[in-house]
Amino acid sequence: MIVKNSVSIFLSNISLIYKLLIFMMIVLIIAIALFIGIIGPAINAIFTESDLSTFMEVYDLEDIEKVTYSDLFGAVIKDLREVFNAHKSAIYGTLAWISLVYLLARFFFTLSQVPIAKMIYDKMSSNFNNGFLSTCIQYSKQAFVFALLSSLISVPLDLAVMLGIIALGIKLSTVVNFFAIAFSVTLLLLYASFRSSLLSQWVPLIIAENLGVVDAFRKSFAPSLSSLKEIFSATLIVFVLIIWSVSGGLSLVTFGIVPIFIIPFAMVFLNILNMVKYFNNNNKKYYVDQTRIEDPANYL
Repeated sequence: MIVKNSVSIFLSNISLIYKLLIFMMIVLIIAIALFIGIIGPAINAIFTESDLSTFMEVYDLEDIEKVTYSDLFGAVIKDLREVFNAHKSAIYGTLAWISLVYLLARFFFTLSQVPIAKMIYDKMSSNFNNGFLSTCIQYSKQAFVFALLSSLISVPLDLAVMLGIIALGIKLSTVVNFFAIAFSVTLLLLYASFRSSLLSQWVPLIIAENLGVVDAFRKSFAPSLSSLKEIFSATLIVFVLIIWSVSGGLSLVTFGIVPIFIIPFAMVFLNILNMVKYFNNNNKKYYVDQTRIEDPANYL
């Protein structure tokens, strides 16, 4: 029921994606420019000085038809380890700058989450359409504090988990070769879905109960945990769709259009999903579309 109603509300609020897309494209362009400016010269310097001997030896085999994907993957991993050991300081410095760019990008992306949630809440509670710009101005303080606190909590955790999973994947590559990539991606998807689900009721409490960001954070764990079973599965599907679109699955059939919309799509849908769960948890009526009102008190 929660997913069905979330989809209905989402389809009635498609325009939110376009409003959010403009804001996010500006942030994304700046973040990509900074990322390329930082990592480009570093990668060029590292690999120019590196000797990818193992990888080249695999390609230089006389009977190239006998070279397997496993051989190539093992050669790449071995050479990358040698590159890492030879350029640790440069790589660590680059990672530090990338982490800073990720923190800033995460902060600016998250600035829109509270205003978007407010617009969704008003639409669900009173069928009223708020303007995006006016809502951003009205909730600028809460949006700033939420984006700052959320980024400071999530970014270090994200980076630590990502590095841990990558390290685990490299270790496993000696045993299962390229299947380690699929295993690592699966772990990342499960982690991202769990983290998002664990904080699913944070923003709804800020909006619906007019709580401060810190108070809402403290009080969100109990309702988020009780909602974990329903929220986690839906969130996992959304993150799988993101990976599929970014990796080329939807890019091929939509000529690259869908990946442009996937981030604002995910943010809007997850906000709706979390808000629907809030209304259900508190037995509050809400609009599913222009004419239909859902009453959670009637659920068995």
